[in-house]
Amino acid sequence: MKFFKLPSAVIVLWAAVVSPASAVVLDFELLAFTGFSNQAPQSISATPTTYTEGGFTLITTGANAGFGFARYGTASGRFPGSTALLNNTVARDTVLTKNGGGPFSISAISLSTTNISSGSFDVLFTGTKSDNTTVDQIFSIDNTIYNLETFLFASDFTDLVSLTWAQGSPSHQFDNIVLDETVNAVPAPGPLGVLAFGLAGLAFARRKRGDSL
Repeated sequence: MKFFKLPSAVIVLWAAVVSPASAVVLDFELLAFTGFSNQAPQSISATPTTYTEGGFTLITTGANAGFGFARYGTASGRFPGSTALLNNTVARDTVLTKNGGGPFSISAISLSTTNISSGSFDVLFTGTKSDNTTVDQIFSIDNTIYNLETFLFASDFTDLVSLTWAQGSPSHQFDNIVLDETVNAVPAPGPLGVLAFGLAGLAFARRKRGDSL
């Protein structure tokens, strides 16, 4: 049996594509329910201060006990178009972390008011990085309609170990959190992977011609 070695350049190219970033979207659709038009937001579970989805965990924290996370039914007049989560206590924080620790980045989130009035209101997001530095960004939510608006985070919301924001008054609900995390699974090859395979194929063909009888 004859063996051949991949050129070192091919190995380097393949190593570059086996651990890319993988997008994760927290959409809370598993929590959807119908309910009725004037129903108050319903608790998500018997232990509503913690929610886990897609390899990430959301918790509520604060000085007061709080009611945890809740959501409106699809028949509610306050339903914003898709199932969204809300921290059901004013002045409590929502904290997002990756399960098991480790860094992540965030690129977008959708927000809507929970009690329409007039004007708009701000929500401050604070990301804590792995080196303990922080980044802040404020999003202004339309307070005149129950409709999710998508907001984009600045490019420095990377290498985060946590993301924190507070429930205020007026209050808000959130959905479609777009996150990136590093994964170890081998994906379908991208352009670099295709190139690596191509170089490997050429190396094999050339080796085979040299070994032919």
